[in-house]
Amino acid sequence: MTEIETNVLKVAISVVFAMLLWWTTWTWLRVLFHDVDDAVAYVTKKLDLRPGWNEAKVEVWQCRPLTEHQIKDLAEERGFRYLEDGKGGSSRSLAFERVKRDV
Repeated sequence: MTEIETNVLKVAISVVFAMLLWWTTWTWLRVLFHDVDDAVAYVTKKLDLRPGWNEAKVEVWQCRPLTEHQIKDLAEERGFRYLEDGKGGSSRSLAFERVKRDV
């Protein structure tokens, strides 16, 4: 590999790392400054994201400042019932199942 190719590779890796760092920081800051309305909007969006599907998962840390009980209540109001803690991924999530369809 030539010196130019090596430098291009280093720059590309640095850019990817910087973008990942920026995305992670932005996500944490966005959640840190959530208010209740933002958290409710997030839960609603996750429940409505795939309207034809019967299951939805909501990541708990992104629902700050809502408690798990409040998240479950919101889901119940929208026609879901709590199944279990979500599996997979690197963060805790709650899995819900749609029990009634909006007509």
